[in-house]
Amino acid sequence: MSNPKRVLFACELGASLTALDRLLPIAAGMTAQGHTVSLVLRDPSLVADLAASQSWSLTVAPAWRAAPPPGFLAVSYADVLLQCGYATPETLRDLLAGWRQVFALGQPDLLIADFAPTALLAARAVGLPAVVLGNGYTLPPATDPLPSLRPWEEIDPTRIAESEARVLAIVNPTLGAIGGAPLTCLADLFQQTATQILCAFPELDHYPGRGDAAWFGEVFDAGTGQPPDWPTGSAERIYARMDGRHPAFAGLIQALDRLGLPSIVEATRISDELARVLCRPHVHVGIAPTDRAAALASCDFVVCQDIATVAPALLATRPVLMMPWPVEQTMTLYRVAPQGLGHGVPPSATADDMEAALRRLLDDAACRQRAAAFARLYDGYTPEMAIEPALAECLDLLA
Repeated sequence: MSNPKRVLFACELGASLTALDRLLPIAAGMTAQGHTVSLVLRDPSLVADLAASQSWSLTVAPAWRAAPPPGFLAVSYADVLLQCGYATPETLRDLLAGWRQVFALGQPDLLIADFAPTALLAARAVGLPAVVLGNGYTLPPATDPLPSLRPWEEIDPTRIAESEARVLAIVNPTLGAIGGAPLTCLADLFQQTATQILCAFPELDHYPGRGDAAWFGEVFDAGTGQPPDWPTGSAERIYARMDGRHPAFAGLIQALDRLGLPSIVEATRISDELARVLCRPHVHVGIAPTDRAAALASCDFVVCQDIATVAPALLATRPVLMMPWPVEQTMTLYRVAPQGLGHGVPPSATADDMEAALRRLLDDAACRQRAAAFARLYDGYTPEMAIEPALAECLDLLA
């Protein structure tokens, strides 16, 4: 390449896992085109081996990390920011200084930001071109104020407006002090560049009623791993992918065991020893990644928490039982359940609740039909169909 550029990929909030599914393929495409890639992430250890093989630099993202106060309930994107360093001028000033230092050291020609609002603010101050990348949750629609994170609840619009006004009262003076143009509303944060890449399907967009948008399609990990080793049994097969710390995780295992359903439970964030203890004759619990495509092709139903599993499950015609925990997962359930694509249970669900929910899903023939109709709508879809045009847009900006 005659004119290689430097591209900085940033993710500062959230668990990073779903954001990495979007960022890493684009980063690999940039490297293949001869550009220099650096990653600034909340948890760089997640990609240390891959980064070494690709010669990517890794940096910990500047971030404010503090436990939420008792009773904290985020009802808008502004509330998320208030809990992540935007509550005082001092904390936001330090965050912006951290990102400006990252830019000064790396001298990027382009920022690609996925759930990295402070990186976007810093880019606004220094005039760095930026691409805003995200799914429905991390890239909200451009409304003033930004919409509620809890559309299933009656939230006083005044509360949302007040939270956003509080954020802007911190952001604009702090931004102005370093030469950045003020935000007229929080949506300006995502509108400061013409390039927004919304990796979502309209049916599964976290925010209903977004209106006109360019949906690139869901991006998710292919889930390569061990072939599924199904327990014996003639009943319907269940493939579950869960955080082992989920409050209802033990109840799920009990319910699957009671029903005698041949089940593979892929658990994260638990020890191998605990996984072995949880295994039952009909329920295999493991921490090693499962070949997800093979598991989805050979199961009947899916139990999961988030969009990263919901999307491939529905594309494989499999209805879902969702067990959401953080609010963004509940937002996905709020889209899935009203369309008859699956059912859900709250984090407080007991083993009895889980058994009843599984029985309802097994008996719901209409749910299976709607999942099959969703798969027909996106027949042949693969995440590469979103990544390739997203990469092309980013490359166009660098040209």
